[in-house]
Amino acid sequence: MQKDVLDAVVALHVQWLQSNGNEGRQANLEEADLRQADLRGIDLSYAMLSGANLERAELAGARLQNADLSRAKIGYANLTGCDLGGANLRMASALGANFTGAELTGALMWQIRCDYASLQSARLVKVMASNASFAHCNLSSSTLDGANLEGANLNHCNLNSASMIDTRLDGVSLVGTLFSLKQGQVLADLQMVGVQSNNTENVELQQMERARRLTLGANKKLLSLTLTMQKAALIVAAIAVGLCLLAGAFDLYEVVRTRSTSSATGFNYLAALLVGAIGIAMAVGAALLRFKIYDRSLVKPVPQP
Repeated sequence: MQKDVLDAVVALHVQWLQSNGNEGRQANLEEADLRQADLRGIDLSYAMLSGANLERAELAGARLQNADLSRAKIGYANLTGCDLGGANLRMASALGANFTGAELTGALMWQIRCDYASLQSARLVKVMASNASFAHCNLSSSTLDGANLEGANLNHCNLNSASMIDTRLDGVSLVGTLFSLKQGQVLADLQMVGVQSNNTENVELQQMERARRLTLGANKKLLSLTLTMQKAALIVAAIAVGLCLLAGAFDLYEVVRTRSTSSATGFNYLAALLVGAIGIAMAVGAALLRFKIYDRSLVKPVPQP
């Protein structure tokens, strides 16, 4: 759509909003081609954008309250700080979109595809997102209180520090999902309820396995840290070996120069040994930490009465 035509539609829509529908005209942009359009800060509340193509559009700070974006294409669009409260995003495609800090309270997100999108610090309070796909999304520090995520795909999501009070998670997929240990326990409890309601046989085994996988996901960062510690320990140990070799080479040079072993410098190897001891201590500490993490990740069976 040409910019002058779009500007005219937006101007009439703003007039329609300000006059409570008495003047201007409600924006009808259904199926419109708005790729890479600059709509930053524009008020398109209640606009009809069903099926519109907004890929890579600039919508930062825009107001889209109660707008109809069903089946819209908003892949890789910038919706930072956008107000989408009550918007209809049913079956929309938002692959890689940036919703950082966006307001999505009460939005309809059934079957939306938000894979690889950023929803960091976004408010998704009471959203209806059953069977939605949030694979590989960044949902850290987001608010999902009262959201309905039944059957949603949350594989490999980052849910660290997200608020999930009264969130419905029946049948969600959480493979490789990252969250804190406290969240992991909450999610495990919620998942256990879902398992019990669907299958009363071997419930304890299913609970144990699901809780184990959830906890392992939460420990990914700690395990990565221990791996870094082990690499650092190897570097420190290599430095210690280098110092020892340098000291030995210097002593050998003195022996050759003076042609006497009694004139060896007697180089103080204490520094090299100390560096080596630090490297060994770091390696052992990292190994013990890894063992502790893995041990904590194991869910022990509940004894039968």
